[in-house]
Amino acid sequence: MARAAEIVRNNPGCSIKFVAERISPHPTPSRNWALGYNPVHRAIDAGLIDATFAYGRYSLVAADYEGV
Repeated sequence: MARAAEIVRNNPGCSIKFVAERISPHPTPSRNWALGYNPVHRAIDAGLIDATFAYGRYSLVAADYEGV
């Protein structure tokens, strides 16, 4: 979860897939990408990441993000 929050903090506005691809230990898409998606969803549930759905995708920002 902390790694997911750090990736989002460094890339505000990124998608869940963007973060999951960087966390997952598997280089190609597979069912094992859950290893990347699960920490992102847990971080959202824990309040470390704020997710907003717009234009057909989720946009993620760190919970303490104040914008630019």
